[in-house]
Formats: sequence, C-alpha cells, structure tokens
Amino acid sequence: MLVSGRGALVVAGVTLYVCFNGINFVMPHLAHVLFIQEKCQSTKNQTSYYSYHVSQMMPRTVSNISTGPVNVVMLLQGVRPERAALMMKYTSLFRSVALLEWSSTLESVRGQVFRLGRSGSFILFLCASRIRTLYHYHCLSPALKALSARFPGAAGVLTMHSDFWIYPSYVVDTAALNKIWHLGPGLTRADDCSGVIDTMCLAEFHSDPTWFWWENSMEAAFRAWQDMEKLLPFGSIGNISALHAAKVCAGWADLFYLPVSTLNPFSDLSYVFKDVFHEVAVPTILEILVLAERVKRRKLWCWGGCCGTAGIAEMHKYSCGHKMDLRFPAVQDAFLEILAGRDLNMTGQWVVISLSLSNLFGLGPCRHSVQL
Repeated sequence: MLVSGRGALVVAGVTLYVCFNGINFVMPHLAHVLFIQEKCQSTKNQTSYYSYHVSQMMPRTVSNISTGPVNVVMLLQGVRPERAALMMKYTSLFRSVALLEWSSTLESVRGQVFRLGRSGSFILFLCASRIRTLYHYHCLSPALKALSARFPGAAGVLTMHSDFWIYPSYVVDTAALNKIWHLGPGLTRADDCSGVIDTMCLAEFHSDPTWFWWENSMEAAFRAWQDMEKLLPFGSIGNISALHAAKVCAGWADLFYLPVSTLNPFSDLSYVFKDVFHEVAVPTILEILVLAERVKRRKLWCWGGCCGTAGIAEMHKYSCGHKMDLRFPAVQDAFLEILAGRDLNMTGQWVVISLSLSNLFGLGPCRHSVQL
C-alpha cells in the first residue's frame, strides 16, 4: 500500500528501498514511514541521517582466514541467566566468551556496582542496573582489565549486546584485528524526521535538536574534555597533542571492538568520561583513540538501532543487527543457525519501478526497488 502525503512514503508488508535525488536509501523495517523534508537533509557538519544504504548493509568480503576460534575475547552485555547457555555457543568461534549481567540486587551489597560473579562454566561479571548508562567506567573498564590479564596474547575484545546478531564470517575480519570497529547509523532521532543517525561529532557546545543528548551528556562531555589532561595518568595516551580541539561525539554503541593496544587507554579515558551518558562517552573515547593512538577504524553497517526489533527475515538477510527477541524459540533457532554457519539469504527477486515523484512530493524523478 502506498499512501501519499507531503514527503512521506508508507509501505506495508515489504522492505522498501528508496532513491531521492540520486541517493539510494533502505528502510528495512516493515510498515514504517520514511519522511523526507528539507529540515531533515544532512548538512556539511552532519552525516547522512538516511544511511541505511543497501550497498553498505549487504555483506562484503572480509579476510577471515582463521581456521579455528578467532583470537578475540567476546564480552556479551545484558545476558539473562536463563540464556547464558545459549550465549556460550559463541565459544566455538572466539578464544573465550565472557558475560555481563545487569543486576538489580548487586548495589545492595556494600554499595557495590560491579563484581565477578560465580559460575563454574563461564566468566560472569555483574553490573548494577542503576548505573547502566554509565557502565563504560563502572563495569566495562574493570571487565576489560580482568579479561586482558586472564587472556594474554589475545588480539582484542569484541563487546556487544547479547541480543545483537552477527554473521561471524562476514563481520569478523581477521585482517582488521588491529583496528577499532564501531557501528554506523543507529541512533533514534529526536526531531520530526524519520530514520536513524550516524555517529556525529561536535567541536563546540550548541543546541542540537536532532538527538536527545540524554542526561545533559553534551555539556558533561565538553566539561570532561576540559579536565582531560589533568585526569589522565601521565603518558597514558600516546599523541595527546593531536587533541588540540574538543570533539564530542554521539553514536550507536551497542557493539564495538577494541584491539589490545587500546584496552588500557580506553579504561583511562572511561574515567575522564565517567559521568557522561554511554552513547556519548563511548563514541567520544573511540574518536580520541583514533586521533591520539593513531589507530585505524573500521565501520560496521548493521540493521536496526538501539530500540528496534528484527524478525527472522531480517536476521536471515543482514550480516549484523539489533535486536533479536530471544524470548521466542524460533528466534533462538535462527540465532543458532547463524552461529552454525548459515549463509545469508541473497536470493530475493527485485522489481524495479520507475516513478516520477515530482507530482507526489516535489522531489524530482526517482527509481524505487521493492523486494517481493
């Protein structure tokens, strides 16, 4: 069904790919509205908000030359106790797997917010639910230190939400284990525009209506920048002179990878940004590591964002995404198929429809591709 209105397309029951002014966008959610308005267009200082680009989301060749488990430690966040055994299926693919569980009772024990849990078969960290939005300092930092000490020689740590899915053969690039990996578009917009926001970095404090900047995080991050040099241990950050100007970033942080060379600097920087909301603190820290540690980056384009839920069709089609609802046995089965080496479904047929949008939306001619 197509419903017209100023700058809006609604398609129910299919995945819609749209091209506006020569740029292809993909909106993989079903029955969603894609609004295209002047105020929603990206500017020179902001990345495209309609970055679900089909060529980016589809799988590409990676140098996965590993013949066994990759020499990477995986840290899964937000694991529920009843799904711990399911998450441990990753152990056939990675050197080791550790679990981080949000705990509502931990903080009642002598004011603790983080501790190593008790488990005979896997590494379990407990993190107080109350400080979840600041977990990067209170929980992730000590967990990284513990994993680094326990697994010497590991190439790095891949951390992600436990309801994030990845096809390891497409996502894990063994030739890029010395790079920082971070997600592309996935932040939910705060204005009237639809779509998701790519990582954005600001050089100065100003009012930004495109995102929520939860818990006054923009101002808090700029304050942390001002205190950075006096808070950091001397010599902990390589080329600190590269940080000649403040750069505060916001981005989707449900998955990222840290090479071993960045684990200690990440922990030091997490202290600087300990009072900053995680979707600002983590992208800002990663940006600092790229600049000051001269670490290269690798961007991952995944389905969804912080708050959407995928169906099995999306899990079968996209090489990574968030989130899958593991309460359902069919979703658990799909997840296990992925880990067992199931290939992506690339056999869909395409119908290309030429339309003139000038009469509908005043946006000029375009070609639409709709997967049936």
